[in-house]
Amino acid sequence: MTWDHERVEQLLAGHALGVLDDDEAALAERALVEHVPECSRCRRALSEYEALAGDLALAAGTFSWRGGSNGPRPGRGSWSRR
Repeated sequence: MTWDHERVEQLLAGHALGVLDDDEAALAERALVEHVPECSRCRRALSEYEALAGDLALAAGTFSWRGGSNGPRPGRGSWSRR
């Protein structure tokens, strides 16, 4: 299979964030086995996406919802830093 770098990078970003559907996740796993080990560009992109995903997870943990148990809704409650 010939891998398109733009498509692989999209899959890697989705993989790092855990947002791929089953078909895309399978394709990402295939790219991780067949393409990424041999491609410095894609290894670098994966590393950057994983770092960003970690940063986002840490940032999300610094906010809490005030306004009830139903979560954010327009005009109700607010987000605040912990």
